[in-house]
Amino acid sequence: MTTIDQQLLTQLRTYYQAHLEDIIAENIAVCEVAAPPFQELERARYVAHRLQEAGAESVSIDETPNVYAQISGQQPGPTLMVTAHLDTVFPAETDVTVKRVGHELHAPGIWDDSAGLAALIQLVKGLRALQTPLRGRLLIVATAGEEGLGDLRGMKQAFKCFGSEIDMVIAIDTHFGMITHTGIASRRLQVGVSAAGGHSWEDFGAASAIHVMGHMISDIARLEVPADPRTSYNVGVISGGTSVNTIASHAEMLIDMRSTDAQCLADLERQVRLILQRHSEQGRSG
Repeated sequence: MTTIDQQLLTQLRTYYQAHLEDIIAENIAVCEVAAPPFQELERARYVAHRLQEAGAESVSIDETPNVYAQISGQQPGPTLMVTAHLDTVFPAETDVTVKRVGHELHAPGIWDDSAGLAALIQLVKGLRALQTPLRGRLLIVATAGEEGLGDLRGMKQAFKCFGSEIDMVIAIDTHFGMITHTGIASRRLQVGVSAAGGHSWEDFGAASAIHVMGHMISDIARLEVPADPRTSYNVGVISGGTSVNTIASHAEMLIDMRSTDAQCLADLERQVRLILQRHSEQGRSG
């Protein structure tokens, strides 16, 4: 069992309360470096630069692109990895300028996870400013590919690099003021439907990829999942079609499934795949 150093905790709390404006400024600066899905490199470079300025050791960026840094302890002890993710869900053309309204900051991604990245940087600054002696090693990782179809590639890469060395992990990601100690398993599917398509008048009755997908979504929406273990699903993105008078020949959707129980997640995925297969077998996919 790890004992919390209450004296150090009090020192850190006092330090960060005195440097609140610095933390806010850091949050704003991170947010205003855009990091759309699969385009995190510019923000990775910014975070690496700030970690180096804060006094972190061995700062580097890999091809993922993850940012790695560390603080070595003066005594033997465990390795703690603290992470936050670089990417946001917003496309490249999104205006990420932060607006400050009273005590609130408003901008896409200001919370998820610019605040987490700012916390990583300020964690290093606080520990260095207080000249805090550590046992073991503090490993700082800013990960790529957390959102959407990123498939947690950054976190997977971090564990590929350091997995056997890591004793504990803390991920800083939204919901400040609470601690989540239960792992949530997730599964995401990218589904494409192709059909004959045609003209809405001349070819009326021909299979439409959008109509097929509509049937799939309707059946998925009727699935019942347990509240305990908590399980969820969502069709978050749909696209397809050419024009209002064209029978769609192609459509796509993204499905997100989650559960605190691996078996419940597997059962949900099986049911979703059965729905997709059933509509395909019925010939609705053309």
